[in-house]
Amino acid sequence: MSVLGTRMAASASTICRAWILRREDGVVLGSTDHDGELIVNGVACRPTAGASGGAFEAGTGLGVDTGAITGALRDDTLSEEDLSAGRWDGASVEGFIVDWSDGAFERTFRGTLGEVVEEDGTFRAELLGQSSKLNTMRGRIYQADCDAILGDARCRVDLTATGRRATGRILDIGVGTVDVQLDDTSFRKPAGWFGHGVAIGLDGPATGLRGQVEGDLLEGSVRRVGIRWNGAVTPSIGDKLTLEVGCDKTLTTCRDKFDNRLNFRGCPHIPGADWLTAALPVTAG
Repeated sequence: MSVLGTRMAASASTICRAWILRREDGVVLGSTDHDGELIVNGVACRPTAGASGGAFEAGTGLGVDTGAITGALRDDTLSEEDLSAGRWDGASVEGFIVDWSDGAFERTFRGTLGEVVEEDGTFRAELLGQSSKLNTMRGRIYQADCDAILGDARCRVDLTATGRRATGRILDIGVGTVDVQLDDTSFRKPAGWFGHGVAIGLDGPATGLRGQVEGDLLEGSVRRVGIRWNGAVTPSIGDKLTLEVGCDKTLTTCRDKFDNRLNFRGCPHIPGADWLTAALPVTAG
């Protein structure tokens, strides 16, 4: 039995629990069920941070470890707006048991946040253990379109090259669209250039959020861009954003738009679903 395990078995225990959440953008939240602040693994864990651990289920096989973390939305770091915007999606989670009398601690859980549900000022987040990564699909799929992500190590397109990113400010907001005036008035790429691309909020309520560009039209010097944001938060008029070039994964686009034919990761000449019926001889009835 560990030192903390021995202390927990004692008649008078000084053991509590603590949780540390780390977002992908570097924001860290520490919480404890103790009645005072504790420093755990270099992070200040506060009782007012509004998060506490629920029941946790773990096994020794290959099954996925699961659990839950719940609490009230009463911390500046953990807000309803951030949860709705998806800023905490995929955040890393560490659970600890801590002896509040001397600060000794042991890690009991390491994983990520899964589905987060908010209701009436409280939240409940699913915890996924390290074994959840075993559910990730591996390998390639034979298909006509490219299965690489634009700009990754397999695609090799340089997204920082001239003409592949542009920043601007929002002039107007419509139903599912925003009118963007680009900072670079000499930007002369055709309509559809940013289609299938990414929009990234640079300031305002959508700072750091990424949205999928679904349409890109030109109206004079203004681009009318359809964006599906990954969350409930959307930008406001005057906010700044970055538009990143998109790819529809076809061989034609890879060749003509990016001059990247040698790195195309699809099988453009694979027979389609109608190949078998097209190859059958037609006989008179």
